[in-house]
Amino acid sequence: MIKRLIMIRHMDKVEPVPGALYGQTDLALKDGFEQKFSPLQKALELLKPDAVVCSPLKRCRQTVDFYFPDEKPIFKDEAMEVDFGDWDGLTFAQIKDKYPEEVNHWAEDEKFGFSNGETLQEFSDRLKVLTKFMLSLEGKNIVLVAHGGVIRMLLCQLLNLHQRHSSAFELNSGLMTSIKVFENHLGVLEKINDFGDETWLRSL
Repeated sequence: MIKRLIMIRHMDKVEPVPGALYGQTDLALKDGFEQKFSPLQKALELLKPDAVVCSPLKRCRQTVDFYFPDEKPIFKDEAMEVDFGDWDGLTFAQIKDKYPEEVNHWAEDEKFGFSNGETLQEFSDRLKVLTKFMLSLEGKNIVLVAHGGVIRMLLCQLLNLHQRHSSAFELNSGLMTSIKVFENHLGVLEKINDFGDETWLRSL
């Protein structure tokens, strides 16, 4: 059965240090998100998902509560953002200063690991577990509320792209990306950074 994964990046989060990397630090959403994202909330009222899967981190919980108040989400640890370890909370300039050699391997080395955090392979492997779970759910339209890094990596996996291409996808906070997934676990990208195409949502 063909599945549709509708993936929503959490809305704008509080950043103790602007521009820093935040992975599994449990941050809340910024004040005022209700007004900024109310158009998509209204559009999503047209969508009746067969299941809603969500990262357990607070910024995703708040996002799913706002967009899907009548749904009971399934919280999966596998949907959490990558564990940046010692890099979490640091800006890129700080990381480059403290870990110059590691930065050079970050994008290209599949065996790269964040100090006291995850390796890229571990991150990739747990997202494959997440995908297998989501595709096992009943129904056709599965919503995932998660993080930018998670959605970018899933896009690479499902579009059969090397993970180094994940940075090619710019995913805006709070918006919707949809991919149609076939039995072989490969997909076709339908929407990216969508703010609520009501005609499309009605057709699902």
